[in-house]
Parts: sequence; structure tokens; C-alpha cells
Amino acid sequence: MPELPIDLDKYRGSFALKATEARRHEVADFLARRRALLKHQQDLEMSYLESPAESWHEVCAQALYLIQVLAVEAGLQNGPRKKLVAQTADALARLCAAEMKEP
Repeated sequence: MPELPIDLDKYRGSFALKATEARRHEVADFLARRRALLKHQQDLEMSYLESPAESWHEVCAQALYLIQVLAVEAGLQNGPRKKLVAQTADALARLCAAEMKEP
């Protein structure tokens, strides 16, 4: 016979209940924001796939996005590769900005 889950909330005090509810809402908000971010990323990636870049500015935006996504997926938390990714992204952004200023 399976045991029924125990409702621990009835054993908590009011402060603990409020803290538990706050955590539950924080988790729900976090998950909602995460779903929205993933949807936005999917939409952005689909727009990049559906229409090829027509300018250097668009190529730079796509390259910067891709560098950042791959760095996160590779788990570059620290070390020389993280620094290399940051320097490359900064250089690309700076060169693309300079390219936009030139006639």
C-alpha cells in the first residue's frame, strides 16, 4: 500500500510558511523567466537561420551571439579560454562598430 505524502505545511509556524511560499513563488518566477528567455533565444536563432546577414553589422551581431552561446555551453567559468572569448568578443564588437562609422 503506497503511503500518502505528508503535508509538512501544517507543522510549520507562520514565519516558516511565509518563507516557504516566498521560495515557491521565486522558483515559479525563475522558471517562467527561463522559459521566456529560451523562447526568445529560439526566435532569435530562427530569424538568423531564416534570413542570411545582409551587412557586416548583422554578421557581427550573429558572431557575437554565437561566441557567447558557445562559451556558456562550454562552461567557461574562468581561465585563459574565458579571457580569450571575452577579448575576441570585445575586438569583434569594436571592429564592427568602427566599420559602421566608416562611410
